[in-house]
Amino acid sequence: MRFFVYAIVVGFAARTVYSHHHQSTTHALEEHSSDSHHVHDSQLPQEEHVPMTSGNRGRTKPKRRLDIRLVPRATLHTLGLESGTQYAGYLDDNENDKHLFFWFFESRNDPENDPVILWLNGGPGAASIPAIINELGPALLGGEKGSRVRRNPWSANNNASLLFIDQPVNTGFSYGGKSVNTTEAASQDFYRLLTLFFNRFPQYQRQDFHMAGHSYAGRFIPIFALDILSHADRNINLKSIMLGNPHTDPLTLFKSMEPMACGQGGRPAVLNASQCAALRTDMRPCLDLVKTCYDTNVCGDPTEACGKALHSHFDRDELDVRNKDPLATARRLLLQARYFNDTAVRWLLSSNVHSFVYSNATTWQAFYNTSDWMKPTQHYLREVLESIPVIVYAGDADYICNWLGNRVMTDELAWRGHDAFNNADTKALRLAGTGSVYGTIKAARNLAFGRIFDAGHIVPINQPQAYLDLLNRWTRGEWFEKRSVGAKVPMSCVCGSLPWRFFVQSLIRVHGLESSRFLGTARTVPWPVKTPFQQRAFHLLQGPKLYEASTTTKEEPRTSTTPKVRGTSPKTPSAAVSTSSDRPRVIRSQNADGKSNFRKKEGDRHDRNVSSRRTDSATPPSKSRSGSVTDKQRRAEASAGERDRTGPPWEKPKKERWMIQKEALKEKFPEGWKPRKRLSPDALTGIRALHAQFPDIYTTPALAERFKVSPEAIRRILKSNFRPSEEQEEARRERWERRGLQVWERKAALGIKPPRKWREMGIARDPSHHDRAMRSSKWEKQMEEEEIRTYQKQYLERRAREQKGSGEASGT
Repeated sequence: MRFFVYAIVVGFAARTVYSHHHQSTTHALEEHSSDSHHVHDSQLPQEEHVPMTSGNRGRTKPKRRLDIRLVPRATLHTLGLESGTQYAGYLDDNENDKHLFFWFFESRNDPENDPVILWLNGGPGAASIPAIINELGPALLGGEKGSRVRRNPWSANNNASLLFIDQPVNTGFSYGGKSVNTTEAASQDFYRLLTLFFNRFPQYQRQDFHMAGHSYAGRFIPIFALDILSHADRNINLKSIMLGNPHTDPLTLFKSMEPMACGQGGRPAVLNASQCAALRTDMRPCLDLVKTCYDTNVCGDPTEACGKALHSHFDRDELDVRNKDPLATARRLLLQARYFNDTAVRWLLSSNVHSFVYSNATTWQAFYNTSDWMKPTQHYLREVLESIPVIVYAGDADYICNWLGNRVMTDELAWRGHDAFNNADTKALRLAGTGSVYGTIKAARNLAFGRIFDAGHIVPINQPQAYLDLLNRWTRGEWFEKRSVGAKVPMSCVCGSLPWRFFVQSLIRVHGLESSRFLGTARTVPWPVKTPFQQRAFHLLQGPKLYEASTTTKEEPRTSTTPKVRGTSPKTPSAAVSTSSDRPRVIRSQNADGKSNFRKKEGDRHDRNVSSRRTDSATPPSKSRSGSVTDKQRRAEASAGERDRTGPPWEKPKKERWMIQKEALKEKFPEGWKPRKRLSPDALTGIRALHAQFPDIYTTPALAERFKVSPEAIRRILKSNFRPSEEQEEARRERWERRGLQVWERKAALGIKPPRKWREMGIARDPSHHDRAMRSSKWEKQMEEEEIRTYQKQYLERRAREQKGSGEASGT
């Protein structure tokens, strides 16, 4: 089967033509020592692992670790690569002897906020690393025989961080003693690598993570994504997946090959009528074999059944029908393998593989023997769609994974948005700068399908600018609405008027231990404001509620215990301080005009409320007969202290907004406001919607009675200017949709016809209900007719008796 042998041919050809052709890069090895490319401990987040060096060979290797190298920038420049921040390394699964290689590139734009995009090639067994210099990566391969690389202006690295992984094991630079032969088994190794990667780089855990790839990645990525989504404790913020010319539904792809080759795919036919008829005939046994695999999961050997049908009639490049040379694309991929076989490149990446192969024949054969390539993947895709968006795009010049088959696959995909997607309009794709059309797209809900004009199996190679435009618009959420996971639902009351500083003060009072650590005090000791930074911090926490009448004050030393008496000479500034030995509370001074100045002293609010006393007398408070201070005396002293703290009566502190609102509510509800219930955000939205649509029916009293709240509460809700955010509104719509789905499912079971919206989602009336209704109606009609006949009979008998009686009376 030529399609599946393509990658193998490229891999073996890479071994044949391998040579050390970079003379300039040899000097790089001499200029940099072998330790120059290791990451220092201060450059990476720490991870516990024991490197196996000569000094600790007796120590045990960890089961799994992430061995990372910071790629040296000087060597990058020598090889023609960009000098941005890059990491390369291995996931070492020592327990299973598996070592997966990855290469990570930080975004050129804003790595702290830009999304992270993972790229996977297909195969199975094709390395993903070559995409760095040939597809969406930061470089492009060029020069004589592909010996140089240059900057890629259309790289996805412009606005995203890129992660490339060679998987499964024994692919590309990955190696190991144990191999895998199914996608499900490869998914376990893949998830371990991603988990370790985001643990090592926690700064990327909060950023959007997208998975992209083409060809056999159309089977890899849906299964990998579903595995990620199944872990509730994941540290991967997976947002969407992108599948390019995917091998997701083999049966549909094989059915579409004959129309694609015979002129029904929007391009001129490459086969004549007799060849098309022969292809149609030879394809039937292959389709029967694949269908049996779909239905029974028993997959036979497809070599004889499918080999002739798929490849014998086609004499062009199956990855791009525009190329008459069958190996045109394979030769281009061959140059990538030659580049990564260079000694300097392998040294740069600290690769443990001595020879790079684009596609591993052993890995491909292992997947082929288990018929993994023949099994359907669309049921995995359907489950992924319930959680995250998916885009399927295809170059319209590809034959083996053509756009016709992928369009049929997306149209026939059985998921909740099936009808909405099929009814969606197909729109043109235009470049943002020039406005030129490069394809079409159809999108609804979580699914989108795009056709890219004049592109083959690998869209980023044939249409790099168009692919970058598609990628950027997709990750920005143009064709799907981004949903905030765990978004906060707004409270039914408006609590935004509470100042921020009161929240901080309350938090500090609750967490006294933490605040004392910040200010350098014990938990129950007042705050000694030592440094200017602590003074600024304290004033920030207290806010404008602190009352300062003047900045010309005089403070007494902290150790002073002698009380000052009020009423000193106006021309002699003095201060009255508290008798407490731990800290003065209120400082009073007089300025040149003889007016008293008041300023609250920094201190613990709890300490002020409890231990503050009048400062105008040195006489201790009187005690009761038992020797303890009475409650009445405590209240009097507290009120006196409060008067001292609030300053002179003619200068009142400014009231906060919440104080004014509280006083207004007290005047409005002197008996106290007692709400009967709290309303949810959905109820608030429903109240406004009902009143706006039916103001004559849903008046304020009617809404108050319906929602069991007071009319005043309804008036306040209708006057409120609160508007939910887009995320909150989307969450509300989803809740209402789920509720409507449940309601109309029950009504449909009773025979009530649902509205069109719910019918498009698959809700239909129970057919058996109509039979029961017809039988019931027929029975009711029969009973009614029987009653009418009985009544008529009784009426006629009564009339006959009456006539007979009247005749006898007249005869007599």
